[in-house]
Amino acid sequence: MLNENSTITPLLNRCQKNDRIGQKQLFFLYNEFALRICYRYAGIEQDPTIFMHEAFVRLFKSISQLEYNAWSHDKHSFKNWFKRILIDSCIELGKPSHGQIEDSLFESVQYSELNKNERIDLSAKDIIDILRSLPFGYRTVFNLWVIDGFSYQDISMKLKVPIDELRFDLMKARENLRKLLQPISVTESP
Repeated sequence: MLNENSTITPLLNRCQKNDRIGQKQLFFLYNEFALRICYRYAGIEQDPTIFMHEAFVRLFKSISQLEYNAWSHDKHSFKNWFKRILIDSCIELGKPSHGQIEDSLFESVQYSELNKNERIDLSAKDIIDILRSLPFGYRTVFNLWVIDGFSYQDISMKLKVPIDELRFDLMKARENLRKLLQPISVTESP
């Protein structure tokens, strides 16, 4: 079986020729990488594997159009290119349909005041799960800017949203994440 440290060029060449075994090997080599990215972009009620599978379909459809120099023996160049496909697929598939109200756990969370000396121990998965509870716009801008390092201009072009709106969404995402990271108050039922 292939590992990521082996040269990726022969495998990509096989995929360019629509070789199903090569595609399967590429899928198994990069599916964990892809799923981690899709998990961050998917909403709490969305299945990130659907985003991942769509991204692989797009990858295999477009890989034949790439020139050899596009990855030139560099797995990092391929990974960056694939990451863009993953993110674009997640954004396109994750958008709420027009007129749909995104009611997630985000709207119903109750907050308590955080004692300044209190420390919250959360795993990376816990933090990502909290991020996933944000509405689509906030979650997407936060992922693109904070985690994936895109510039405001790149995000603006990708989402077709003015930069001022992006800055507002990022501010609201941070504000809401701060609230969500506070301990959630539990109301006891009688």
